[in-house]
Amino acid sequence: MKELYAKFIDAPLNTLEGGGLFKKGIYYALLLVAGLSVLGGLYATFSGLFGEYGYLNQLFNASGFQIARGIVASLITIILSILTFVVMALIILKRANDLNAKPYSGLLHYLHKELFPTMIQIYGEVMAVVPIMLALTAFFSALFATYGHSALGEISGGLFAMVGLGNMIGMMTGGGMASDFGSYVQILGMSLGGILGSVLLSFVVLLGTYVMLEVYNYVVLLITNLVKFFPRFAFPLWVQKSERGGGNIDSSDL
Repeated sequence: MKELYAKFIDAPLNTLEGGGLFKKGIYYALLLVAGLSVLGGLYATFSGLFGEYGYLNQLFNASGFQIARGIVASLITIILSILTFVVMALIILKRANDLNAKPYSGLLHYLHKELFPTMIQIYGEVMAVVPIMLALTAFFSALFATYGHSALGEISGGLFAMVGLGNMIGMMTGGGMASDFGSYVQILGMSLGGILGSVLLSFVVLLGTYVMLEVYNYVVLLITNLVKFFPRFAFPLWVQKSERGGGNIDSSDL
């Protein structure tokens, strides 16, 4: 009975009290997000190929040479899409491992000092990958004068729309069909410009991410020092024993 108590009651509660449950829970949650980003990306990529409005149904309504160009371009863009989702997952995995290696000294401290900065890093670094991959997708579509299939557009649109950059993504990753050689060269040139623009955008995203990280750390430091300056409002609030006779404590002792 004592062994069962130690195994199923005492040990789990000690893990909870020591913070191991929260730390491992956050770590495994990030691992789950990394795995789902790959699985979700694969599903979005291949599900978009089929159905009434799927890419293949629209492609096979074209002429024979257009079908051939579309197949070749889509093979490349699908590989780029899958590679992008894998890179996203690897970024999340890297940051999750870094976070798991950091010491745990209390839940509030772990959340504001370790977890939140890590989440800022993950979001910014994942966002920085997408513009370059989208620009490469647009370039290969323009190179073959077709529309290559990719699930990155829908996913990245929502990702960048959250920070107000949705329109900029479309401007830097344009490509498409060409009706003649002149327009083909023009679209191809625009797609090359889109690659350069996407590199610049990725750099700006990374720059903004680490500036935001510095600002966050500064704000946390400012709030911490402010709380220390007003110790009676500090959290957690340590209640000191009254120096008055009887040892009773009331609000005047705080």
